[in-house]
Amino acid sequence: MRNISWGERLTESVGRQTAHFYRLTVTEEDLKKGVIISCSSDRGDRFKLLFFDGLGDVSVAEESQRSHGGPSEAAVFAVPFERHRMGHQSQVVSHRKRDRDGLPKIFSLFDSFEVDSSSLLPGSHVFCVYGDNWFKETRYSLRCLVAAAYPATSGCVEKIKEAEQELASLKEEVNSFQVPFLWE
Repeated sequence: MRNISWGERLTESVGRQTAHFYRLTVTEEDLKKGVIISCSSDRGDRFKLLFFDGLGDVSVAEESQRSHGGPSEAAVFAVPFERHRMGHQSQVVSHRKRDRDGLPKIFSLFDSFEVDSSSLLPGSHVFCVYGDNWFKETRYSLRCLVAAAYPATSGCVEKIKEAEQELASLKEEVNSFQVPFLWE
């Protein structure tokens, strides 16, 4: 297990179906400023970013996502306000329900937009990067940041908060049109 410090960037390779473990100390002050643990693979490798609780159970799990042939990425954000996330599995169920009920796609876009109950508390955290490739090693870059402490990330916590508030408001607005649509 390796201790990692704020701002440190690690570039590593982990064997297939194995993990590298890290320890990070998070203070209450860090959490108030916003914490970002970001992992990416320029090659688009598959990996998981897993956090463990005091009993060794997985408390937070983020799978890498690849967009448009670019790098794959996973991140954990701990911010001083309630966060939301889009759940992939509930999105699939939502689309099936929409197809069954004959509703337009717009009414199911936000079905999986839910409050994210995972969070970090002050203290020492153990987490790992798990190489999820079947045939080759996973190359990744890992960085842990206190959002307000770095010029490149300053303001991002407020931007996240604003964006999530806009999405929550949009979800309510779209949902308010569903009942009138069904009765036409």
